[in-house]
Amino acid sequence: MRTLVTISLVTVAISLVACKRGMPEECTQYLAQYDCFLGKMNTPGKEVTIETMRTAWTEGSKTGAGRSAVLQACQQSQAQMASKFAESGCGGAQ
Repeated sequence: MRTLVTISLVTVAISLVACKRGMPEECTQYLAQYDCFLGKMNTPGKEVTIETMRTAWTEGSKTGAGRSAVLQACQQSQAQMASKFAESGCGGAQ
């Protein structure tokens, strides 16, 4: 029984670490909306812009403090762009 509990705890710990490697879900949602918005604005180089943000935020999310900072940046960006996303029809893009 003890071995089973230990294995379960190790599995949960590994899963949590794996989840922390990517950026927060809020950032993924923001980037989807931003990608939609830039597409509607016919912004040149939008793919590079989105990929640069995704890479920076993913790298920044690799530590606890970095992940918190990235999440805060995503939430602030979302709040600033919410009306523009809604006006362009990109408010629900995912």
